[in-house]
Amino acid sequence: MKKICLRKIIASALALAVTAAIPAAIPAQETVSADSGTTIELTDNDMELNPAIAVQGALDKARSKATGSDPYTVKLPSGKTYKLYSALKVFSNTTLDLNGSTLMMETEGDAYNMIHIGSYDTDTTGVTGYNGYENITIKNGTLDGDGHSSTLLKGAHATNVKIDNMTLRHTVHTHLSEFAAIDKLTITDCSFSDMKLTGDNETFYEAIQLDILVPKHFGLYHAEPLPVKNVKVSGCKFTNVPRAVGSHTAILNAPMSDIVIENNTIKDCISAGIQICNWKNVTISGNTITNCPRGIAVFSVNCNGGESSSANGTFKASYITSKGGTTTDISDSYKEPSDMNIVISNNRITLNNEKDYRGYVHSGILVNGTEYTDKQIMGDESGDIPTGKYHVKGITIKDNTLDATGFGIRCVYADDITITGNKVDTGTTKDKDKDYYGISATLNSSGIKIISNTVSNSPSTGIFVNKGSKGDFIKDVDIKDNVVMMAGDAGIKVTEDNTVVKNVTGNTVVAAKGDISIFVSNKATVNTLTGNTINCPKNDKNAVKVDNISKCSINKDNKVRKFNDVTDTKDFWFIPTYWGAAKDVVKGYNNETEFRPGNECTRGQMVTFMWRLKGCPAPKAKECKFSDVKKSNYFYKAVIWGNENGIVEGYKDGTFGPQKVCQRKHAVTFLWRLAGQPEPSSTKNKFKDVSKSDYFFKATLWASEKGILAGYSDGTFKPDGKCLRRQMVTFLYKYDKFVN
Repeated sequence: MKKICLRKIIASALALAVTAAIPAAIPAQETVSADSGTTIELTDNDMELNPAIAVQGALDKARSKATGSDPYTVKLPSGKTYKLYSALKVFSNTTLDLNGSTLMMETEGDAYNMIHIGSYDTDTTGVTGYNGYENITIKNGTLDGDGHSSTLLKGAHATNVKIDNMTLRHTVHTHLSEFAAIDKLTITDCSFSDMKLTGDNETFYEAIQLDILVPKHFGLYHAEPLPVKNVKVSGCKFTNVPRAVGSHTAILNAPMSDIVIENNTIKDCISAGIQICNWKNVTISGNTITNCPRGIAVFSVNCNGGESSSANGTFKASYITSKGGTTTDISDSYKEPSDMNIVISNNRITLNNEKDYRGYVHSGILVNGTEYTDKQIMGDESGDIPTGKYHVKGITIKDNTLDATGFGIRCVYADDITITGNKVDTGTTKDKDKDYYGISATLNSSGIKIISNTVSNSPSTGIFVNKGSKGDFIKDVDIKDNVVMMAGDAGIKVTEDNTVVKNVTGNTVVAAKGDISIFVSNKATVNTLTGNTINCPKNDKNAVKVDNISKCSINKDNKVRKFNDVTDTKDFWFIPTYWGAAKDVVKGYNNETEFRPGNECTRGQMVTFMWRLKGCPAPKAKECKFSDVKKSNYFYKAVIWGNENGIVEGYKDGTFGPQKVCQRKHAVTFLWRLAGQPEPSSTKNKFKDVSKSDYFFKATLWASEKGILAGYSDGTFKPDGKCLRRQMVTFLYKYDKFVN
């Protein structure tokens, strides 16, 4: 490693920069490492006269010297704040390390990008392709727009761009960052906040916008039809932005592809958390979206949404080449859309009741194609594409948790959609009188599989399938093994002519408020309607009904189940009890006509309920080590499994005590162990009868944080209190809702 001190010529370099009006500052210190290339370290003195000139001088040196084998890093002084009066242009094989410093945007005349990948080009000049610039990293600092109206970070015609540990904030009427024609874009552990839109029709939504090189949308680069590809956005935080990640432009027949959006935290949006348009090979997973009017929206060529005929935001490739003088082999002809191959999984979405900025209908997850029958060319000249059916196709929506307002999961002009393992609760919707559904499919959709979801508190029907007033058909739909609780109308409804559902089987509907719990009506067709269970229906005789103008080939083995001692929907254990019955966690007494909620819960029952909640896994051991647990006992396998997994223990005398009453401290400890003994996020203890020395201390704090237990009004937990069956099933229900 060697260091070259160049401070003596800084003054003359800056003087030359001023007189020649070019940024030509020379950095103070250069470090060469065989392992990591060359680092140019700027000093406080370098930055004193004009930070933009000093940094750009270093970047220009990197531009002239850096190679793939000898990359350059330009490193700012640590932890300072600098005003920036012009753009910093970063070129190939260069890392710009802000080193904990903040750059503040200051404008004198025209706005600019704070950091711009490559040169300022025109629509018809400059580099083309994905390899105009390569191997660029921006990291470890803050870009503050200070309320100005220019994108802070912008890049195109590049490959292998990394944005790491950056904070981008405070713009008005513009994006925080935007990218087009990039292959391999990675954005990790960044923070995006405080984007403000003040007009009624602004479209600068996304904090991270994936765009296309159409001059009216993306200037200062050579126009060319190149979709973004190979993108990862991970571990980022978005606060107070219209949308976090997405796009509202697209190229016909050239989707953006191979995109991962995972493990991000998104809150306080005024539109959607994530909204995408014409993407394929996509994973959206593990994100937490909170306090937004919409969660995740997927569109085809109708980039700006809506159910009507629309291609707003989509351009022909030939239109883009005509603006840039470039060439392409992308077809302008209509092609039936292929599978988008999108997986939306394990996201937690909580919506608010605020109006969406542009009036979109609230939805937790929306997949929404279009049938473009009425060509309309928009003000930006998008929409000039062939008419045709542009459905969204090939999407899996699984294992998401939605506390939605409005619709839960909605499919419109959608094909081959699998919806499975989701928990959808729309109980916080304010407009209870509107037809909002937990899960729905409408408008010429087909191949929709709605399987093993839990849907709660829908203002209207829980699961709803119909062709819609503008549609011609719905076909090839499966509705299997779902649990629908407390729907405002029917639990499941299939309605209207040319609406064809193959199977409605194995579902459980709990306490639907409508007169009919499962309803096939108005000329609809269901081929097989079997094995459904209706818990506590409003009307026993009409629990499952096919009206006389609809068709059903097989309608049998549907049953009504009601615990005669659990009928009041206001009881806190009502929903947990029927949830437990639907999941086969609890069975009841006297042919399942009684639950006996006031009975004490034994240790044998508790471990059995947890075992059933986990799907009755087979224990490894064949014999039980506890002397009071026999093979003939219903809890035999459950006790072995629970002990093998460290969930339950026995007593010193070699017994398990299956008939002993399960105390509250036991129940909460068992659940904590079931979850893997996680550390509580805080040591603050709100229960005056729980001390740090108690073995159940961490379990109690954890369960309280997770919303599993609330305690009593006098500030106690009552750990030695006997756990009743109604309390036990409520603990399990909350565990499944908040932890599982």
